[in-house]
Amino acid sequence: MQLSQKIRIYPTKEQLEVMGDLSEKCRLIYNFAL
Repeated sequence: MQLSQKIRIYPTKEQLEVMGDLSEKCRLIYNFAL
């Protein structure tokens, strides 16, 4: 029985920048909420 599946993604440079910005904003909001 397979319980999980690993998926590898290959984002473009632009997508990497967007993900970086998003994680930074999430970090700021989380720290502000503390």
